[in-house]
Amino acid sequence: MAWTQARLLLLAFASLGFFLLCVPVEGEPPGEQQEEEETMSCQGAFDLYFVLDKSGSVKHHWNEIYSFVKHLAEKFISPMLRMSFIVFSTQGKIIMELTENREAITEGLRALNDVIPGGDTCMNLGLEMANAQIYHENRVTTRTASVIIALTDGELKERQYDTAQREAQRARSLGAIVYCVGVKDFNQTQLATIADTMEHVFPVTGGFQALRGIIDSV
Repeated sequence: MAWTQARLLLLAFASLGFFLLCVPVEGEPPGEQQEEEETMSCQGAFDLYFVLDKSGSVKHHWNEIYSFVKHLAEKFISPMLRMSFIVFSTQGKIIMELTENREAITEGLRALNDVIPGGDTCMNLGLEMANAQIYHENRVTTRTASVIIALTDGELKERQYDTAQREAQRARSLGAIVYCVGVKDFNQTQLATIADTMEHVFPVTGGFQALRGIIDSV
């Protein structure tokens, strides 16, 4: 069952690139400018934010999280795709700012691999850093589709949960799509209210080994 869930997860995210190739950009005026922006979106222009739990509970499983991100990062190869790596625990940290530069992404993956987990599970701080980048990009560039993939392995405390919900709602107000990946001891009810819908929550109940196993086999 865990293997099947992980496989569905990867298939869904692998398909995400295809579906986002022709996502219309909302909130823009009609006319030639909108047509040009939709053409750009059909060429694969979207921003992907990985928001990753690096709390103490993932201390012995960071390599599996890194492998998961590396695999997905290598799936999306459009030159118009940008991505950012963000981690959260007691504090949030941007490991790699939003970029489409493949060399910078390779360096970002190296930096992500060197992360040392520890601290509490404050997902809101990671989402906040994604939102800051989305807000900035909406102001200074042509608005593109933004996708957040938030991964956690634990249950959020009440205050953490409330603030994570607020940050997720803010992300949606900025035009982002929010997905959640829950590994092992996560609270699916919590993630269902942080993600856009229940269908945007991907459970991997077999733990990090199940996640790594399907990545290695695809």
